[in-house]
Amino acid sequence: MSAAGFEACVPQSAEFQERVDSAIGLVKAGAIAQAAAETERALDIAQSAGADATLLGCTELSVVAASLNDPAGLMVVDSNAALARACLIRLGFGSQEARGLPTVPRLQGNGRLTWRAAQRAS
Repeated sequence: MSAAGFEACVPQSAEFQERVDSAIGLVKAGAIAQAAAETERALDIAQSAGADATLLGCTELSVVAASLNDPAGLMVVDSNAALARACLIRLGFGSQEARGLPTVPRLQGNGRLTWRAAQRAS
């Protein structure tokens, strides 16, 4: 990431990790609406820590990606959808054809994509 000019922003609060873990558990239990709410709380914490974009890097969190409310200027990247899109393009499908996958919302304002990744703390 740093070679591409991006800076990682990893929230250090215990509450961030608790919300992420809770969301994952809720997805596994089939409680998608509650998992989305927990994910939104984690995204709020990430944004407060300075993130302007987040990467949903856990497969369980991809399940809630489409259920998230607009996070007020925070770009949310579903890693599964991004990987699928990249695979389609690599396989020779045009970027227009790969656009059938969920898109990444642009930041409000000038439409420019800026990134800082809030990743799951280990």
